[in-house]
Amino acid sequence: MGRHKDTQINVTLSSPEEDYYPKKPLLSLSQDLSPFFLEKMYAGFSASTGSVGAMHYMWIWFINGYITVPNLD
Repeated sequence: MGRHKDTQINVTLSSPEEDYYPKKPLLSLSQDLSPFFLEKMYAGFSASTGSVGAMHYMWIWFINGYITVPNLD
């Protein structure tokens, strides 16, 4: 299988109080994730603050490409 040309991964973070999209990613790397993706699959995220409990929210998630999101109702 050949490498895909779009292998750039950028992770940006901002708090809900911030009214802008960060100009510089917190994490940026070139990695081909296509070998790990299946036709149908679930994707998730986790976050941690160590031993102290905290709430984490994901407000926006961008994917370049085609994706079908099932109705959660």
